[in-house]
Formats: sequence, C-alpha cells, structure tokens
Amino acid sequence: MAAGDVTIFDSFREDLGNGVHNLSTDTIKVALLKSAATPTKSIAGAKYSTYSANESASGGNYSTTGTALANIDFDLDSGRVVVIADKFRIEQDALNPTDTAWALIYNSTASNGEAIAFVDLGGTKDLSTTSIELRWNSVDGNGEIFKI
Repeated sequence: MAAGDVTIFDSFREDLGNGVHNLSTDTIKVALLKSAATPTKSIAGAKYSTYSANESASGGNYSTTGTALANIDFDLDSGRVVVIADKFRIEQDALNPTDTAWALIYNSTASNGEAIAFVDLGGTKDLSTTSIELRWNSVDGNGEIFKI
C-alpha cells in the first residue's frame, strides 16, 4: 500500500451485502488517526470505535468524529460500483492536530459507525503547519474514491 492509496476494509463488502450502508443517503465521514492506529483491511467488523482511541485530537479546523464528505454518490462503470465524493481538505491552522497519519472513511449514520476504508497519509503529518487534501482519483472536485 502506497501513501495516498484508498484501502477498502473486507468487512465493508460484507456490510454492503447485509444492507448496513446506503451510499445515497448515509453520512460518510473522514476521521483522522494517529500513527498508532495502524488499520488493516482484514480486521473483522471494522468500526469507527475500533480506531477512535487513536483519533487525532480536536482543534483548529478539525473536530473529533471527523468531517462529512460532500456530494457522495455511487454509479455503475462496466459492471462495478464506483463511489464518488468531493475532495477532502483540512486547512492548516495553528490549533490543528500535529500527529495525523491515517484517514478513516466510515459511515456515521450506520448504528455501529461501520468503517469503509482508510488512507495511508505517508507518515505523521503536522496539520498546524500544513494542510491536508485527499483528491479522490486525482480529481480537484468530485472524483472516484474507489471502485468495487
């Protein structure tokens, strides 16, 4: 897994089959995690609570439990489901967390906050001195997060 890659949790696929997620109406958030979180795609029943103890602290432009993705939707492309959303950005602020290493994508509407995917940020980022931006599929705007 390279920095910036979106890795889908295996449990997300199972949750889709069980009707846990409605990508048209649910609130999908991105929470920022410290390096100690170390997510893996094969963790059984991945949820926000699985990682919340290692979430970066609230402050500046970031609030714990994360930021909702805007304009999330899905479409079909050659028989595969494509999940799309607007880019995710946290602007630099002196009060932002200084220890962010992962981005956790999860469903905050689902009763257990089921996790969807995670992004390796390529090491610990100090958001008090730099901004963070996730451009899905390198699109400045609404782009493909992943395809299943």
